[in-house]
Amino acid sequence: SGGGTVTVFPASRFPFLASAHSTDSRSSGDYAASDYRNTRATLRQTYRDPLGTQTWVGSFDYSAISSDAFGRDTVSQLEGRYLGTQDPHRTDAVLNWSRNRQPGGAGSDILRAYASNLYTPTPDLWVSSLANLTESDLTVSGAGGGFTQRLGQLSSQAVWRPEWDELIANEQ
Repeated sequence: SGGGTVTVFPASRFPFLASAHSTDSRSSGDYAASDYRNTRATLRQTYRDPLGTQTWVGSFDYSAISSDAFGRDTVSQLEGRYLGTQDPHRTDAVLNWSRNRQPGGAGSDILRAYASNLYTPTPDLWVSSLANLTESDLTVSGAGGGFTQRLGQLSSQAVWRPEWDELIANEQ
């Protein structure tokens, strides 16, 4: 059992992180019905522009648990994220993909895309918008089948507070 983490330029505009850890049930002292080994690795790169108005993040995560009793179960995940402020907009967008594989062919693939935007052209008007898409592909072990589910959502709302409303509130 063991592991470690390396960070490069952690206080800069482009910090990098890498970590890997592995544990073995035989060295933990905890009771387990069967011996197993758990391994996890992470890579993450971030970039911030010189003005601090945009941030980009990319990451990869990998996790595996294995045992002679139940085989090997793995999960891999990729993610990209953008955060930006460019007046009058504030934007947050994420793209995430994960894959799980289990013995016997079971597993899942999940894709998720999300974006939100807040538009404030004046102090009296706010428009908030959201787009979300999720696709899940699931495979069942031994059954020879599976299914795919897609879910999409778009929404937007506006809040307007006219100037005369503030005058009335101040008079009371």
